[in-house]
Amino acid sequence: MVLRLQPEVISQNWDIIKFAVHKSLPLLSSEAGEAEMTSILSRLISGVMQAWLIQDNPGQPVGICVTIIVEDYATRSKSLTIYAIFGGKPFSIANINELIKVLEEFAVASSCKRLIFYSDRDNVVKLGERFGFDTSTTLAVKEIQ
Repeated sequence: MVLRLQPEVISQNWDIIKFAVHKSLPLLSSEAGEAEMTSILSRLISGVMQAWLIQDNPGQPVGICVTIIVEDYATRSKSLTIYAIFGGKPFSIANINELIKVLEEFAVASSCKRLIFYSDRDNVVKLGERFGFDTSTTLAVKEIQ
């Protein structure tokens, strides 16, 4: 079961959500001090970002997923990006299936053309392939000081 968390629930449980997000930040957001985490909280509460509770059964949380709709400014094409995902215990195939189904429905309702994620973990990339993600694109990053 996957539930979108409402702003008041996010606010009440921010310490737990903050821990989960901080532990699973993407490479592109490696600078995550208190100001950056406060920015994420603000975007979650405003709805710019979304928080999803992943459960085995009602009342049995497994993890948290945070998404954000990203628009390509050149083409105006929207993508739902899995920004961070954290599990308190390993996800089952059923958990992942349900998460992807819910995120795809949300993406369609939000006029997104695709669901994307990025990871530096081979096992996560292989899992993405198993669930229909095209993993042929490479993201190369060069830090600028």
